[in-house]
Amino acid sequence: MQRCAYLALSIALRLSRMQRMHSSSLRFFFVTLLPGFLYVTPTLQAETAEPVVALDTSPMNEVNVADFANELPDLAAMPVEATIHIAMESDAASADGSAERPFARISDSRAAILQNLEAGTSTRVKIGAGTYREDLRQWLRFDKAAPETVRTTLLVVEGEPDGTTILSGSDSMHGGVDFQPTGWKEVKDEPGLYENTWPFSAPPDAGPWIDSYGFALLPGLMQRSEMVWVNGVALRQVLTERYRWEDEDGPRGVKDRGTGKGGDPDNKRGQLVPDGLTAHSPATLRDPGTFAVYSGPDAPANLRGKIFMRLPADVEMAEPTRIEVGMWKGTAWSPLLAVRDKDNIILRDLVLRHATTGPMGSTLNITGCTGFLIERLNVSDNVASGISISSSHKGILRRVTANNNGSNGIGIGEGSSRILVEDSETSFNNYRGGWSGWTAWHASGSKSGGVEKVHFRRHASVGNYANGLWFDVYCRDVLVEDSFFFGNKRMGVMFELTKPRGGPQILRNSVCAFNDNTGIFLSMASNSAVLGCLLIGNGGGGFVEDESKDAQILYKFAPHPQGPKSAEDWQSVVVRDTIMASSDGRIVDYLSRKSTPVKEFPYVLSVLATDNNTYWSREPAGFRLPDETWGDLEQWREALAKYGAPGGRDAHSRWEDPGLAEDAKKEFRPGTDSGVSRRAREMGVVLPEASIAEYWRRMDAGGYTSPVLEYRRQHD
Repeated sequence: MQRCAYLALSIALRLSRMQRMHSSSLRFFFVTLLPGFLYVTPTLQAETAEPVVALDTSPMNEVNVADFANELPDLAAMPVEATIHIAMESDAASADGSAERPFARISDSRAAILQNLEAGTSTRVKIGAGTYREDLRQWLRFDKAAPETVRTTLLVVEGEPDGTTILSGSDSMHGGVDFQPTGWKEVKDEPGLYENTWPFSAPPDAGPWIDSYGFALLPGLMQRSEMVWVNGVALRQVLTERYRWEDEDGPRGVKDRGTGKGGDPDNKRGQLVPDGLTAHSPATLRDPGTFAVYSGPDAPANLRGKIFMRLPADVEMAEPTRIEVGMWKGTAWSPLLAVRDKDNIILRDLVLRHATTGPMGSTLNITGCTGFLIERLNVSDNVASGISISSSHKGILRRVTANNNGSNGIGIGEGSSRILVEDSETSFNNYRGGWSGWTAWHASGSKSGGVEKVHFRRHASVGNYANGLWFDVYCRDVLVEDSFFFGNKRMGVMFELTKPRGGPQILRNSVCAFNDNTGIFLSMASNSAVLGCLLIGNGGGGFVEDESKDAQILYKFAPHPQGPKSAEDWQSVVVRDTIMASSDGRIVDYLSRKSTPVKEFPYVLSVLATDNNTYWSREPAGFRLPDETWGDLEQWREALAKYGAPGGRDAHSRWEDPGLAEDAKKEFRPGTDSGVSRRAREMGVVLPEASIAEYWRRMDAGGYTSPVLEYRRQHD
């Protein structure tokens, strides 16, 4: 029977994909609202007897996104006329960047680069193997007022294809302080606890929007940016100093951040001020692989300006142990590498690691660029975010890895458009948020906001301490397809607030499996779609918020000053040809009274187009009903009819077991061939085996519990 179920669902999935390929029409249907009917602030309402709106019964909608592939320049096909060489071992007395006399330092090549670009000579900068510990913030920063040839002539920056060209933000020596094993001293009467001088002064950061909201957004260790790596493995920082937020004139705001409130240009900025110690003695540092820094004015004189560390288990304070610390460059926003105002640029075959910035900073900044290719870059193991793209256009990120970063993996910011991300990965990011119980606001495997025409293809996000993929407010023409979101500590995918008639935002032929919260969360996102996807085993992770996120799919219809307010604004929300299953959890949540009053359910259901889906749970009550109870598929269909949903909604959907393993923890284990993993492969979704193995290694070691639950356990 199970084989038959697999075969039937496989055929259905292939048929749905064929149907999708041949569907090119974009049809909208509308609801006629009574005069004066508005989307009001949600309150708990009594159930209405009959719908009071006239509903359109046109066929199911499809949504399409713009195809911008022909707008992307083929930079890789452009000829390169000159090459500048950099080799760390070079000792040329008069280096000129030639193959015979290469530059020894990356930054030494800037003058030669400018000279070539001014002459209109397309140029390759070839960086040899080695670990370069340089300040590269100005190296690739150009000026909008520069000659057009400088701005537009092709520039290629590439390292060795075997990953041996490393740009690093850490070092084992700084300001005369030796961080190698010979530079540490064991603390008296504390075996295994070592101390050293700490020469950096990185102030705590309260986070964004602080003057608009009137509190420090970032908690605890998320405010900090110190870091130590031992043999390439990041140690876990332990908080020693507490800060509180003070704002003399309150949260009047300096800028509207999507709140609908006007800014107050006269508002005085608040600040974090010291508020005592959380650890009065370094002896409290008990766990292996941890460190603590005392740098604030509240620290006792005998501790101030010192770092204390316990090495990981089975590591000795002796050669060949390698200890590196993050080098603070003096400002919270200092990237490891910045590319600014340069069109037609390629970055490939580089490793960027150990960048030390404030929590809202990033390792690689791409700003004001049009026409760029980022290829085979590994931007991982950094203190804050990996890659940040802002106000840039017509770019490709291909085979990029942004894993194990302290905050975001990849961020695409407001004003950017026509960005393609393919065959890339963002896994295990926001580890600092995991330390702090902070999994929302900014942090994600990948987060984009205010963008247009952004496509993710064959992307993987595994085990992030946050959403796997997050499109924040006001995005248009978003497509995510053939992608994999597994084991993330919040939602697998989140499409958030659009403008009225905004979007479209589409998740297609993708897998969202065993994420701690809902597989996909559509929050006030008009003109959105989930097509031919597999949503399995999501929810139950204990995310602390004012509404449940345990379902496989959650749609939040809620009022917002700048969001959709009518059926014409929402356009359509399509969920078709999708398998949704859980071993014992909830499946579908569209009708929460916490976000939508009952009297508005008719128009909510009029824009919600769902059909040809497969649902399954051991408990048949998988659908949230209008009365806040949970019912089965037939009860759901009855609710659709009662509240006037157009005909055909879920008429062809099925309650059918898709072969979910009895033990969800066996799913996607390397070397296993479960029903869910087979289904993913049948869809053509590539499974990132190494990251899945690392996820289970962490789970089996007991060190990968939900950060929010762990935070609450420690502080309740």
